[in-house]
Amino acid sequence: MNIEGLDEIVRNMKEIAKDLKGDPLRASLRKGIAPIVEQARANAPRGETGRLQEAINSKPMPMDEIPQGFSDGQEVFVASSRNKKKDDPGNAWYWHFVEFGTNKMSAQPFLAPAFDSKRQAAMDAFVDEMRKQLERNAKRIAKT
Repeated sequence: MNIEGLDEIVRNMKEIAKDLKGDPLRASLRKGIAPIVEQARANAPRGETGRLQEAINSKPMPMDEIPQGFSDGQEVFVASSRNKKKDDPGNAWYWHFVEFGTNKMSAQPFLAPAFDSKRQAAMDAFVDEMRKQLERNAKRIAKT
């Protein structure tokens, strides 16, 4: 298949990328993931400390941990940390036992249902923010 003008489009996109202020994709992903994070916190069992709910966040995935073929703007849930001690109040190292269960404990899924129920809200928030980011940058670029 041959698409005429593709080289010019790619060249123009590279030029625009140099002029973009901030990281519109990452900002849009952050907005998009927010409804899922909020729902996951609401779904998570409270327990005595609330540690699991407080540990549910999103953050940019380090470049060296991104699976091949995924965007560099990928954001993931972080419910535990290998860099913290197990008894650290900000470390819900046991989250996967709650989500998936064990042979002694039934599963109490909170992440998957949050994703399923807030998928459209996440997409809408992402698209709205991306539109705002691009419009803001287009206005700024047009002035220069």
